[in-house]
Amino acid sequence: MSAKDHSAGREIVDSVDECLHGGATVQLYLRSRADPVAIVRINKSQFSVRAYTQTGEFFDFAYSAIEGARYKRPATMDLSGI
Repeated sequence: MSAKDHSAGREIVDSVDECLHGGATVQLYLRSRADPVAIVRINKSQFSVRAYTQTGEFFDFAYSAIEGARYKRPATMDLSGI
């Protein structure tokens, strides 16, 4: 993988981190893996990221192995007063 793949993966992880702190659910897509990994927490390091799942498992990935992410943010509108 190239340095371009590394920096693209790092940008995705930065967005994932921001969304997780905002209460979103996140699925991480990896190169050469058909199914996404649902994650609840991440730890970033210089060359890799550790992703924790809902079941307590964790995986270490190189930034260049990250292909994309899907986010589902919680609703921010309060309709209870209507």
